[in-house]
Amino acid sequence: MKLIEDEHYMLVPIDGEDNEQAWAVRLLEGPHPETVIRLGALKVGDDDMLHFNFTIDSSPNGDLTTDDMELQQYVGDVLESILEIAVVEGALATSDDID
Repeated sequence: MKLIEDEHYMLVPIDGEDNEQAWAVRLLEGPHPETVIRLGALKVGDDDMLHFNFTIDSSPNGDLTTDDMELQQYVGDVLESILEIAVVEGALATSDDID
């Protein structure tokens, strides 16, 4: 399923962050609507797979954790959509050495 920004998820600026490029993602639909997550650094591993981590900023489900496989899959789909948009818009910046 191809996810669409502002239909399935919404990018939300993070208040109080010095980094103007810091954004959270509010899930609008899917298995955990109204959950807000924050993506960490992305890395292409030795297996040529994209690896990522995320944290949960808030969720109506107080028992939800990042170990939830359904949430992990949906966040991966959201990330794929965000990256596709960034490539099309020429906004994707990469680095070989991220601290």
